[in-house]
Amino acid sequence: MPDEDGLERLRTTFRRFAAEEATAQGSPIYERLAAYVATDDDLLATAAERRSGQPAPNLLFGAAQAVLWRHPDHRLGDYYPSVRGVNDLDAGLEVAFRDFVLGHREEVLALVSSRLVQTNEVRRCTALLPAFATASADSGGVPLALIEVGPSAGLNLLVDRYSYDYSGTRAGDA
Repeated sequence: MPDEDGLERLRTTFRRFAAEEATAQGSPIYERLAAYVATDDDLLATAAERRSGQPAPNLLFGAAQAVLWRHPDHRLGDYYPSVRGVNDLDAGLEVAFRDFVLGHREEVLALVSSRLVQTNEVRRCTALLPAFATASADSGGVPLALIEVGPSAGLNLLVDRYSYDYSGTRAGDA
């Protein structure tokens, strides 16, 4: 179990994930679960077993879903569209998640403690667009050619197809 400071940092991480990440990505299931995990010391302790530098919410939720695919008959599968997804997100979601993760804690911990998460978020392109615009302007408007050499599944190759909001100033394809 992490010390109290470690638990508080994880609580803050899960609250931020619920309020910002899950909401922005349109994931009500992870919004609810992240807010719940922030209140549960046992679930936080499970997430705390991640490798240094790994995002606790992404890793815990990814591990839980991977283990859920191995045990699809658990009632948690009723909430996950990738399993059965027959239930609305009612009050049973959090109870089912806690029961599943703690009931399969060793399997979840095996993934949480050993795996790495690589998130490929389109938001990263917000940092690329100004650099590309500067490079294009500096070259006299010569079109840029991009080559994907990283693990972003080509998402960063579509930088010109996204819309960006820089503190109220919009850029890109609306």
